[in-house]
Amino acid sequence: MTSSSSSSARRRPWLALVAAVVAAAGCARDRAGPTPAAAWSPNLARARVAMLPLNNLTGQTVSLQPVQESLELALRARHLDVTAGDAVRRAMAAHRIRNTRGVDAAAAKALREDLGVDAVLVTSVLLLDPVFPPKLAVEMRLVSTGDPPRLLWADGKATGGMDSPGLLGLGILPSLTDVQFEVVNELAGSLAAYLDHGALPDPGCAVIRPRVAAGARRVDEPPPWGVAMLPFVNQTSRRDASEAVSAELVRQLVATGLFRVVEPGLVRAEMLSRRIVIDGGASLDTANAIGSIVGAPILLTGYVRDYADLPGRSAPPRVEFSVYAIEGATGRVLWWSGSRAGGEDGVIFFGLGRVTTAAGLACGAARGIAEKLLASTERPADDRTGIDATSAQPRREGASDAPDPR
Repeated sequence: MTSSSSSSARRRPWLALVAAVVAAAGCARDRAGPTPAAAWSPNLARARVAMLPLNNLTGQTVSLQPVQESLELALRARHLDVTAGDAVRRAMAAHRIRNTRGVDAAAAKALREDLGVDAVLVTSVLLLDPVFPPKLAVEMRLVSTGDPPRLLWADGKATGGMDSPGLLGLGILPSLTDVQFEVVNELAGSLAAYLDHGALPDPGCAVIRPRVAAGARRVDEPPPWGVAMLPFVNQTSRRDASEAVSAELVRQLVATGLFRVVEPGLVRAEMLSRRIVIDGGASLDTANAIGSIVGAPILLTGYVRDYADLPGRSAPPRVEFSVYAIEGATGRVLWWSGSRAGGEDGVIFFGLGRVTTAAGLACGAARGIAEKLLASTERPADDRTGIDATSAQPRREGASDAPDPR
């Protein structure tokens, strides 16, 4: 990986210069305004971090090893204390840790005691397309190894080779190696900025507001608001599309600095231990059980109906999903929304405003959901009527986007 990146930089010296400037800016960037106290613990500055093997959420069989190696190098280049590779795999095998998509209490304790780490990096690759223009989308989150594990930071990056062609095409990234270099350096810089001084990650995309929405119940809790992600139902032909959308929602909620998002690994562990299965959608019993167990007043779940990335420039990406915000204590729906977007929807002229990845579209739609959830915390209380969570059923072919009134 190192020789490949160096070769690309020698062929295009301007890219190396720009990348160096971007990397330096990434280490120093911070968001204006105070950092919420719940978002950062000073004792995590330069913490020792275990990097779990990458998760493949691309829906295809691809090799993630180059991305893993490149990301590890980028983190070490910022002097982060990272434990990865064989050491992590040996610890996972010794403690029979098989799930790399989340961190539960048992896994956190085992990794803390075996490797002496303060936090764990959970990384997922949502898209890896080498066909020109190449594309790569990666999501990461940092989870403490405390008791219980706490989700501290989440960020992501989706980049295509033709996202910013610039004057005379000087901004085109012709190879997957070039795209990978940009993605991993931005994510490594964001994590370093968080560990150094608590900088919140940038949302990383323009807002795409829901096409339809219903309900305006108020969240009767002071900030930071606790949110737990229940599994989304995947109604697409793409494997793991629901997890890709869920990862974007987690990222955008964390980026606000006002939500305390429960680590998804904890939710998964509690559901498995109680043999709770969500096939057709979240039920009243599920909402009550999970909400009380993980201590989250707000539960998010929904249905993913479309999540499409086609190779090269054969067709623009598409996403469509619905989200239900459920009150954990009662199982009633605070509000419901439906989002749908295509890569060409925001084009103004000369391709300006084009989104080239489904992850980029999901990022914008998830940011719109985060804004709606924030708005629901500010509205006055209504007549306390709501929609029962059992009405959150999948849409039938040709049916309306509105919730079933039953």
